[in-house]
Amino acid sequence: RAQPAWRRPVRHHAVCARVRRDARLGTCAYASSSAPAARASGAGGGGYLAVEGDARLSGLVRVGGAKNAVLALLAGTLACSEPVTLTNVPDLRDVRSMIAVLESVGAKVTRPNDSPDDRAGGVDGTLRVDCSRITTSAFTIDTVSKLRASFFAAGPMLARTGRVEMPLPGGGAIG
Repeated sequence: RAQPAWRRPVRHHAVCARVRRDARLGTCAYASSSAPAARASGAGGGGYLAVEGDARLSGLVRVGGAKNAVLALLAGTLACSEPVTLTNVPDLRDVRSMIAVLESVGAKVTRPNDSPDDRAGGVDGTLRVDCSRITTSAFTIDTVSKLRASFFAAGPMLARTGRVEMPLPGGGAIG
């Protein structure tokens, strides 16, 4: 009997090939979001890798930092009068743009475990943000216009200084 499309093995996937070679690991199949499990869990887009069999899965997976969470945390440091250390910060353009937004009002952002050439978190993704000496409550248009999430900085700045001047944030088109 023919298997549904979502249960057919993916022949070009290296992990699937290893699973098929070693019978004790079980079988492996790729499923699109139309698979019953994906539909039941509300998963959209992409797909998932299903591994069947009696072999126990083990190992460690390092989960990278979430960009949108980091952007909000970086903006939130504006409300802090003492230095804040953030770890597991991904090295992404949006993170570097938010760092520029903070630096434009006088925050000092350092990477304690890395060379000064890197813009976002170093090997371990650590950033130290010191907003104790904010020099202005007016954000510059050249930094804010690059990142829609720069608007996150308005609230903490208003709470900290009682005033905020911010041009309309930029970023890519929504949708």
